[in-house]
Amino acid sequence: MSLRDALENVIAPAWSDGCITIKPLTTESDLIYAAYECRLTGEQQELVNPAWFSIGRAYLFPEDNYPCIICSEKEGSIGFINFGRWLGQGDACTWSFFIDTAHQGKGYGRRAAEAAIRILKRSGAAKQVKLAAEKDNAGAQRLYASLGFALLPELDGDDLVYGISFDSDAPLETAGTDEDTQKKTPEDRETRMDREEIRKLFEKYCQKLRITPGWDVRLEFVEDPAWPKTGDFKIDCDDRKAILLLNAASPKQENMEEVIVHELMHLKMYPLDQVTESLIINSFEEGSAASNFAYQQFFTALEQTVEELTKCFLLEFGENKEFSYGRCRGMKSFNELYDGLRSIE
Repeated sequence: MSLRDALENVIAPAWSDGCITIKPLTTESDLIYAAYECRLTGEQQELVNPAWFSIGRAYLFPEDNYPCIICSEKEGSIGFINFGRWLGQGDACTWSFFIDTAHQGKGYGRRAAEAAIRILKRSGAAKQVKLAAEKDNAGAQRLYASLGFALLPELDGDDLVYGISFDSDAPLETAGTDEDTQKKTPEDRETRMDREEIRKLFEKYCQKLRITPGWDVRLEFVEDPAWPKTGDFKIDCDDRKAILLLNAASPKQENMEEVIVHELMHLKMYPLDQVTESLIINSFEEGSAASNFAYQQFFTALEQTVEELTKCFLLEFGENKEFSYGRCRGMKSFNELYDGLRSIE
């Protein structure tokens, strides 16, 4: 089935979230809006394909492209998106989209991306979505990561590639390695990953932190030794479902109980994450220095707060109260930093 046919089989509710709607480009007024009226800043024009390019591609390759208009329930047309087939390696879909400068900073970009993920997932057109981001496009990279995309070990020309998989049984191979952890023997890994004990700890802290029944959460193990994290989450806000991913092949942290508490604490504080992110989006121009600074400060403070709360819970309820120092061991020592500074003189 072509991408166009797959998307046209997606029922109407998936195309709208009550705030924004994505609708196929079908009229002359849609074409005029996308090609002439929907504007980007000068900086953004260097980072995103113009709408006319995507529309031209859809004319040449109609089965693998599906241009659409992004609409707000209150403000009408606010942006453009083209769904397409990924032209690089792997069977995947992709998209190119932007929000009109007149409507940026209102959270529409994130809502459109969430809707695009939902639409492609329900279409069944592919099991993956891959997106390219220029190396200096920090805003796009941050958005993709916050939506659950992982940085992949491939490039699209000179651009970074982010991906998300709809198949939980086949997680994407992500970028990054840790030579020390990859050298661990199977016996070492088995010691660190007694899965039955891990599941018991997972269930214990889901109750302690009162994660359930508010969320439906499941635990899955990642077998890819190149996966750069020890723990991470996939979150479906619409259905209040989440998957806790734990690195079974090459965990970077020693105490998996600490990792479980830390990740569940992030899920517990997810509403705060979303509210604060919405405030930042509505208070600063997307991609501006002020917006980037606010994001950095908030997420740094959030991570520090989560880690401190994790330590408190671990000391109070933990079966293994030893903290992990895996990430700390990978950092440079004071002398190494000092020598680096001294060489600048």
